[in-house]
Amino acid sequence: MALHPPAVRALPFVAATLLGAALAAGCSVEPIAAPSGSGAGSSSGATTDSPSSGSNGGSGGASGGGSFSDANTCSPGSVQTFQPSAYRPATAAWRGACVASSLSDPVQGFYDACLGSSASSNLCAEFAKDYAACAGCILTPDTADHYGPLIDHGGFVTANIAGCLELTDPGQLSCAKSVQALSECELASCQANCPVVDAPSLDAYNTCAAQADESGCMSFSTAATCADWLPDGSAGAPCVATDFKQFYDAVVPLFCGSPPPPALDAGSGLDGGSSWGGDASSGWDTDAASD
Repeated sequence: MALHPPAVRALPFVAATLLGAALAAGCSVEPIAAPSGSGAGSSSGATTDSPSSGSNGGSGGASGGGSFSDANTCSPGSVQTFQPSAYRPATAAWRGACVASSLSDPVQGFYDACLGSSASSNLCAEFAKDYAACAGCILTPDTADHYGPLIDHGGFVTANIAGCLELTDPGQLSCAKSVQALSECELASCQANCPVVDAPSLDAYNTCAAQADESGCMSFSTAATCADWLPDGSAGAPCVATDFKQFYDAVVPLFCGSPPPPALDAGSGLDGGSSWGGDASSGWDTDAASD
């Protein structure tokens, strides 16, 4: 299974802040744990201290055990009756909610204020106030009907690899559904047993997800290996980047930036072709050759 983006530092309550909930006092920046090798479906990007939505990312038929506060004791719950929910498509590409100007780059601004090493509760709250549309485009709750580039699960945030695959190459829709189904299975197996409240508990969740991939979620994990077959330089290759910042820099502009110039957009994956140029700040390979 393709490795998901590794962990970054993140601001607790980042999700609550961006979704308009009250920001609790005394928040501090917490490091998040290294991700498991469990695959694209469980790409953890950030921790938050906001209450868990309990939705398991929309997963159907979740069957988990009791909740354990000790991060060292969590383990996969039963998913014998699990069935993935209906696929939640990506939000539209090129929404224009985070457009850079000569004065600011809101894509980088969100990362710096809410995810980066210098993030703070004040900076994140200020960004959410000043760039509400951009913040809402980047981060969507797991209860939403459509997902943006980052998905909020209450206690932690994951990268929307499935949605990225869907947007960059419509021919990979079946693979995107498999990747999302794996993420749901991992959530169904581990979210209740391994509540994420800090870096060690996120590490425990990722370990649990990796264990679930080898047990109850094995069939979904096997199906999601389709993401491993994406060749370097293909339209969907940045979707499975192993570096979180690389994923962020490439995929957030795809969802929330302005459309690329027509010359770059011609023959792109978004139009059914095999490569996509992106804009100059996206991190995508503008010289990628068509397959």
